[in-house]
Amino acid sequence: MQRLSFMNRVLFVLISLLISRYALAQDYVADADKLAAIVQQLPSYKDQIKGDQKHLFDAIKQKAKQDILKAKDPYSRFYTLSQLILPLRDNHLYFSQNPPVDITIPSLKDTAFMNRYRGSVWFKQALSSKLNVDSLSKALSVAPADSVEGIYHYGDALSMALYRTTKRDSLVGVITGSKIKTWQPGQIAMVLKEYKPNRFKAYTLHILQKTWGLLLNEKLMHGMLTESHWKKFKNQPDFVNIQSTEPLFKFKNIDSGINYLRLGSFATSNKSLATSADFYNTIKDSLTAPTLIVDLRNNGGGGFKSSGKFLKLLEGYTKRGRIYALINNRTFSNAEQFAIKLSQLKNVTLLGETTNGTLAYGNNTGVTETLPSGEFKLYITDMRDDGNYLPYEGVGVKPAIMLNAKSDWILQAIKIINKK
Repeated sequence: MQRLSFMNRVLFVLISLLISRYALAQDYVADADKLAAIVQQLPSYKDQIKGDQKHLFDAIKQKAKQDILKAKDPYSRFYTLSQLILPLRDNHLYFSQNPPVDITIPSLKDTAFMNRYRGSVWFKQALSSKLNVDSLSKALSVAPADSVEGIYHYGDALSMALYRTTKRDSLVGVITGSKIKTWQPGQIAMVLKEYKPNRFKAYTLHILQKTWGLLLNEKLMHGMLTESHWKKFKNQPDFVNIQSTEPLFKFKNIDSGINYLRLGSFATSNKSLATSADFYNTIKDSLTAPTLIVDLRNNGGGGFKSSGKFLKLLEGYTKRGRIYALINNRTFSNAEQFAIKLSQLKNVTLLGETTNGTLAYGNNTGVTETLPSGEFKLYITDMRDDGNYLPYEGVGVKPAIMLNAKSDWILQAIKIINKK
């Protein structure tokens, strides 16, 4: 009788476990349905997915609902759901995972917290490589400088070996060293899917939270993965980017023949608009030299509510002077739109490198949609492509003259100007 009672309890536990797992699996199926519904309401979907492409999207949705039932870990679930986003050319979208516990910089110094975290299922089930870390590091330390494979650094905190798998379009990044206690050697930090040379859909783990995020527009440029900020050469001088410590707006006279104007942001918050307006009023009558360098590097965009007045000012300037505008891969969104409109004016030449390629759509409301399981979320876009910018999405705006990464860009621009 006691044996029967024991067996009944075991059977009850097993049935409860199966029911729990089934219910959880159905949550993820609901995630696929919800994500598909969200995607279908996006301006980019309505612009791009038409006719037979709608049938293909429905097929992707059905496959995701089947595959999600087989997914055994967070990455597999995340990767499966992400397939619903990949048909779109909309780089403002950001699909990511919610953290089960919030990890902050102060919590990294909390010994009790870190002991609990490192003993948690979340930490122990982190995706890890079976390769020998030391052997991998040694093999990749001699990778060519221009190869995507090699050893990368995230500041002084982390090092990673990025290697190409047997699938030629896939690369995996394995942590080889860490000063952050949430990481340990052997854990996987990223998976890259290469869709054309040195261009990737990047599945990356957040450095602190260790949650998955999908970067739709990752690139290898100058030994750096541009969107996730892993660098091969951490001490290499950076002549391409403007450092974050520099002021967003700046005007100066380089010499009697050249003015310099930095426009580092077109953000549209009330505070940003006030700062932009104050700067505009300060410099609007100062563009007196025959040549003007307009620096749009590292401008993260915003809106024409901010940038429009500068565009009108520069349009007037081109009737009496010549503009050389600096652009780089960190020229984003409305700053890319600004560069296009500027380049269409007479007496304007774009210098630098191709811009980011994230400009056709945008988000006015800052809305993030959380899926039914609570594990995943999507930062959505709600702005239509009113300027016909889709040909530039994922491509970027190309300069008329490329600059190199080996010396100061303003000096290179001055040299080009003086040759004219």
